[in-house]
Amino acid sequence: SGNNWASGYNRHGPRTLDLVRDVIRKEIERTDMFSGCLLFHSVAGGTGSGLGSYITEHIHESYSNKNLCNVVVWPHMSGEVVVQSYNSVLTLSHVLNASDATVCLSNDDHRSICERMYHIQKPDISHMNESMARDLTNVLLPARICGNNNSWLQRNLLNSVCRHMCPNSSYKLLQMKSVPHMPQDMIKFSSHSWLGLLKHLHQMHLTGSAVDENMDWAHIHTPRSVCNSITLRGTRVGEAVDLLSGRYSNTATDSESVKFPGFVNPDCYAKWDSRRAGLDLLQVRYEEKADGVLGGYEKTASLLSNSENVVASLSKVCSKAQDMFHARAYIHQYEKYGVEKDDFKDSFVKIEQTIHDYNSI
Repeated sequence: SGNNWASGYNRHGPRTLDLVRDVIRKEIERTDMFSGCLLFHSVAGGTGSGLGSYITEHIHESYSNKNLCNVVVWPHMSGEVVVQSYNSVLTLSHVLNASDATVCLSNDDHRSICERMYHIQKPDISHMNESMARDLTNVLLPARICGNNNSWLQRNLLNSVCRHMCPNSSYKLLQMKSVPHMPQDMIKFSSHSWLGLLKHLHQMHLTGSAVDENMDWAHIHTPRSVCNSITLRGTRVGEAVDLLSGRYSNTATDSESVKFPGFVNPDCYAKWDSRRAGLDLLQVRYEEKADGVLGGYEKTASLLSNSENVVASLSKVCSKAQDMFHARAYIHQYEKYGVEKDDFKDSFVKIEQTIHDYNSI
């Protein structure tokens, strides 16, 4: 039952709710400004997924006027838990109804980053957690926001994630990509240009790749997005801002090489979005730092994207869960803790609708 979503939701959830509420209340009392909650949990494990879903719903009820953002970790697709597809569908259907935004991290992606970029032969959970934390920190730390003619320091980070990135309640799933990634002992021997970093980040967005090596550079399909946000930290960051805004000028550079249509072209965004191209759809955040940034890098670029790229993982896990459900596999284990067949069917409907919405961008 430890890997059973129903056990986490209907048994562990009610048992721990008062304790969690008390901890949240004390933390709020200690803050000068409470803008919302950021929750971390898995989508596949029983306790993390079921308990996480239960706590998410009750925080939403208690603080409905505050931002609520979930950071969820997808399991290895090869399978950590036999019922992980059930747990994932149940988790996402409940979280999507309660949360304002859901950032999706992948164990497979960060294992690949650890193995291929950090050269860790056998990465364990601590290595993958460190990789995830580094990317999240880059996106969530304060930075300045570019406006049409000026910029301002962004302090309410959750509001930016929840309101700018998820302006429509049908689209709440976000993905992250960052460059560069390399072993610590190689950083001092490396040098990156903003043009190079942004070109690699853009191609990662096009291909859905988690790492910026061995990508298909002939791939030309641009996934449609609801919104994108790029965070730039490092030296001469104004050059990167100019690249993204089209103001970059270098006669020695091929003009085609400094175009990033997947980030700034209005045709690459939702057809229903009436906002014009530019910073309405692409949010650019930056921090000028001359003494190195997170992880010791001279420059870093991170993309937070709300796009149809999420459909592949969502479709795979939903299809597998439905196959198991039609075979009535392990259903009795969930019924034991109060989750009935209709609960599964409702969750499938929610996930299928989400897939349809993203495919219709």
